[in-house]
Order: sequence, then structure tokens, then C-alpha cells
Amino acid sequence: NRQGDRVGGVIFSEHSHHELKPQRGKSSVLRLISHIAGHPAWQRGRQETGDDRSGAKSLVRLRRVVRPGSQIFLLSDFRNLDDAAFSQISRLSAHNEVVLIFIYDRLESTLPAPGHYRVSNGNDEVLLDTHDRNWTESYHRRFIEHTERLQALARANGIHLMSCSTEDDPLSILQTRFGK
Repeated sequence: NRQGDRVGGVIFSEHSHHELKPQRGKSSVLRLISHIAGHPAWQRGRQETGDDRSGAKSLVRLRRVVRPGSQIFLLSDFRNLDDAAFSQISRLSAHNEVVLIFIYDRLESTLPAPGHYRVSNGNDEVLLDTHDRNWTESYHRRFIEHTERLQALARANGIHLMSCSTEDDPLSILQTRFGK
């Protein structure tokens, strides 16, 4: 934001949507970070069901408010986005520079070595049995298919796609892609 660019955002999940109008200055960046960190989706135990089309609806709203020629960063695991949402991303890329930052956890890609693992979301707990090789390979294949779908979207629309594991340093990844 040293070049006087305006920074704003649309922060959404299955349950909520919040728009921050673009503003100049360091405070606009800090405001965006604060809203991301304080977003209700981070609350533990959130049980209400959301609208499956909330991603597409939020992207339609983004398309309406963003000025042509904007640089748009979409940070997500892109799991709950349907074809309508992917279509909106394509439409956004027609008049803007779109960067998809695919955030994932290593466990989404590959399950741990054969064994029994207790997994919890803070409320519910399940026992994960990774002895079944067919199941673990199918699990990994779903991750690969999801990644390939994102890559195809990016290729077809001239979109930049970056992957960021929860174990990666996001700053290093951004600096590698965009320079210091």
C-alpha cells in the first residue's frame, strides 16, 4: 500500500458476508486484517447451516462493486464453491487481475500413515482409521481433482493461482510470486 493503492475487501463464509469499502493508507490494510481475524467463521462450534450458494452470491456482489482494472486476491480453500461461483470468478477475471490463493492443510492432501487417529473440531470427535489403502488413495485423489479444477479455472481465464499450505509462511510465498 506504499504506492497509494486503495485496499478493501469482501469477507464471506457460508454464514456471513461483510464488505469493506476501499480506502487508502495503512489503516485500511489493518482494518481488513482485523475483519478477517475477527470474522465469525473462526468461532468454534458454529453449528448453523449456511446457504450453499453464498459464495456465488458474494462473488456477484464483488463483481458489482469492484472497478475494472482492480487486482483481486481471493483467499480460500475453494471447497464449498459451486459451478456458479467458479463462473463468477471467470467473469471477474475478464476485467480484473485475479489471484487465487488456495489455502489447504497437509491432511487435506494426504492422510497420515496407517493407524487410528482421534480427530476433533472442538465439539465433535471421530476416530480416523487410515489402514484402508483404497480409502486413503480415494481421499488423496479427491484433493488432486480439486486442485486440478482450480488449475483449469486459472488456465482458462488467465488467473494467477498460488497454493499455500497452513505450514507455509504466506509472506514468503507472496514475496516469491510478486517480489519484495
